Amino acid sequence: MSPASRLLQTVLARAKSPYVVASSALILTWLALWLASFHNLYGWLTDDATVFSRVVLYERGGENIFDIQWFHAYMWLVLFLPWTFHWTVPSHDMPRAWQRTAEFRALILYVIFLHAIFLAIVAYFFRTVCKNALLCFGAFVLFVTSPTLLEYADLLDSRFLGLLAGLPSALILMHQFPSIQSAVSRKRILLGFFLAGFLLAVGQAIHYTEWYFNGPLSAAYWVLALSSNWRSSQTWRKLTTYVAGIVAWFAPVQWLSLRYHGFGESMIGTMIFQVDNHLSPYGRGEDFVIWLQVFRDAMGLPMIVAVACGAVVLSFDRLRPAYIGKFHAQLMVWTTVIASAYFLATPAFPFYRQVSGLQLFYALFAMVAIERSVWWISRTFSSIGFGGRIAIGTLLFLAVAFVPSVLRGSEVFAAQQGLGRAVNYAYERASAGHVFFIATYDWDEHPKALVSRADFDRLSASDYIVTDYPIFFHVKYPDLFALMHDTKPLASFPTLWCTQENYAELRAFFAFRRWDEEPENCESQVFSVAQLRAEAAKAPLEVTSIRADSTLSASHAAERALAIRNPQTGLDDNYFGRGMFDDLWASKASSGTHWIEVTFARPEVLGAVTIVPADFKGPPDYKNVGRIASLTLLANDRPGAALKPVWSGRDLENDAIFTATFAARRIATLRFEIATGAGNGVACLEYIRFPGHTVHLTKPAKALGQSRFALH
Repeated sequence: MSPASRLLQTVLARAKSPYVVASSALILTWLALWLASFHNLYGWLTDDATVFSRVVLYERGGENIFDIQWFHAYMWLVLFLPWTFHWTVPSHDMPRAWQRTAEFRALILYVIFLHAIFLAIVAYFFRTVCKNALLCFGAFVLFVTSPTLLEYADLLDSRFLGLLAGLPSALILMHQFPSIQSAVSRKRILLGFFLAGFLLAVGQAIHYTEWYFNGPLSAAYWVLALSSNWRSSQTWRKLTTYVAGIVAWFAPVQWLSLRYHGFGESMIGTMIFQVDNHLSPYGRGEDFVIWLQVFRDAMGLPMIVAVACGAVVLSFDRLRPAYIGKFHAQLMVWTTVIASAYFLATPAFPFYRQVSGLQLFYALFAMVAIERSVWWISRTFSSIGFGGRIAIGTLLFLAVAFVPSVLRGSEVFAAQQGLGRAVNYAYERASAGHVFFIATYDWDEHPKALVSRADFDRLSASDYIVTDYPIFFHVKYPDLFALMHDTKPLASFPTLWCTQENYAELRAFFAFRRWDEEPENCESQVFSVAQLRAEAAKAPLEVTSIRADSTLSASHAAERALAIRNPQTGLDDNYFGRGMFDDLWASKASSGTHWIEVTFARPEVLGAVTIVPADFKGPPDYKNVGRIASLTLLANDRPGAALKPVWSGRDLENDAIFTATFAARRIATLRFEIATGAGNGVACLEYIRFPGHTVHLTKPAKALGQSRFALH
C-alpha cells in the first residue's frame, strides 16, 4: 500500500471518531457565528490598517518585495492568495483602508477561515498529547471560547496565525520522539527534523509571538531528548538537522533584509531590539505582581487555580493520570515553566499576548485538574454514581470557564462588531458622501478622515461623524472633545478598546489610566453634525477673568483652560514630548491643593461644568503628572461674597473627561480646588466647558508655541 493510501485510510478512520465529529461541529458553529456577524466586522483599524498599508505599498511599488523585515513575510505567506486575486466583499468605504475597504474586509473574511483551519490543527494536537477524548474536547471548548482567540479571530495582525506553521512543527517533533535515539533514514531525518525546524522559522516570520510557544517548547524538547541520551550521536545528528532547518529560513531572509537595512532594522536585529521597545517601567517585584494581576484579569481566579493544579498533577509521575504519557506531560510543563521564566526575567514587560500559544496547555491543564477532582471525589465518596460524577464535572467546568469563556468571550465577540455597527448605523441615516470618520491617528489623507479643525469646520449640518478611538483628535482639540461629550452621541457601541482583554494585552501602555473605562475613547460613537452645531451655538457666557494660585510657566497661564487649541503639526505615539502640553493651565509644582478661578461678567445660572483633565508630562523627569485625584467646586452668587462648595468628586485620576453636575444656581465666581494624584504636585486643566453655553473671554490669551489660539 502506498504512503498516500495509508494516509487516506488514517484520515477516514479518524473521521469516524466521535471526538472528530464533535470538534468539527464546534468549529463549524464557531465559523457560522463569525459569518453571520460579518456585516458588522470592519476590523480593528488601528493595528490592521498598518498591516494592510504595507500590502498596498508593496503592490504600488512603494516597497520592494524583498525588503524583508519583521512582519513583511507575513503578507506573502498568509495574505498572498486573496490579495493576488483582489478578492472583495461589499463594504462601506472607510479611512485607514486606503480607499480599498472592500479588499480590506475580504482579507478579514479570509483570516476568519484561516483561524478555522488553525482550530482543526488544535483539535488534532489535543488528541496527540492526551488519550482521553472527553477531556480533550473539554480543553478544545475552553480554547475555542477563549477571549484571546475571539479577539484575534478576525484581525489581520492575529497572534495565532504563526501557529499555522508552528503547531505542525511541534507535532512533527512529538511524533519523532519515540525514535529519537534510533538510526533512521536520511529522508526521515529531513522530514522529521529539518522540516520541523523550517516550519518553526516560517511560523515566526508569519507572527513573532509564535516564537514564545515554539521557542520554549523546542528548548524543553531537546533538553528531554538529551537528558538521558546526551552521548547518542543520532540524537545530536537530529538536533543539528533541526537547527539547520531553522537556519535554512533565517539565513537567506536575514541576508535579504541586510541588503535594505542596517542590522538594527533587519529581521533578526528587530527581533533583538524589540525588547528595548517594551522595556518595563516597573521593578522585578512589581512585574511579578502585575503579571499575576494580568492573569487574573484575563483568565479569572477559578481558571488560574485549575491551570496551576493541573500543571502540578502532570509534574509528578505518581499524580499523573495514565491518559497523558510522561513525555507529553513533561514537555507541556517544562515549556510553560521556561516561557514563564523568560517573561519574568526579560527587561521587557511580559504582555499577556505572548502566552497566546501556551493557552493550549492552559486549557489542557485545567481539564486535567477537573478530571482529577472528579476522580478524587468519587474515590472519597463511593456513594456518588456515574450521574453524580457527570454533574460535578460539569459544575467544575462551568466554574472554570465562566469568567473567560462565558462573560469575557461574549463581551469580546460583541466588541469586535462595535465599529461596524457604528458604520452601518451612520450609513443607514446618510448617503455615502455625508459620513465622516475620526480615527486614532491624524495623518490619514482619505477624504472622509477628519484629522484637523479645518476638516471639522467644513462639515455640513447633514453630515454624520463616526469615531474609532479618537484619542489624538481629543488631545489636539480638547474643546471639540468637550463639545462632543456634552452633545452626546446618537449611538455608541463598545469596541475592543473597551474590553478587559485589550487591557490585559496592553497593560504596560495603560499603566496610568484605564482606557477601558472611557466611553469617548473606547466606544465607536456616531454624532450628528447638526446637533454638534446646535450645542456649539448656545447662549454666550462672558468671562471677565480667569486666574490661578500659580502657573508653571508663561505658556501655562490660567486662561489656557478656556483657549481653543489649533496645532499645526500632527501627532504620533510620542506626542508627549512635542510641546503639545504647553497649551494648558499648569500650576507650579508644590504639595497641597491648587486652585483656578473663573469670574463672570454678571451672575449666570449654571448647573454643570465639563472638565478635560490633562495627561501632562512635566519637567524635570517628564513623568506623568497633573492628573486630578479629587476636585471641589466652590461658587458665590455675587462678586465678593464667600465661596461655598457646590460639588465634590473623588477618584478622578482615570477620567479623560467628566461633567460635574450640581443644582442650578446663580454663579458670579466659580473656583476649582484640585488635589493632584501621584506626581510632582502639578495641577493641570486642558479645557473647561459650560454645557449649554458658549464662552467669551474679555481679555484674550496670546498664541504661543506651535498652536494658534482663539477664544469663543
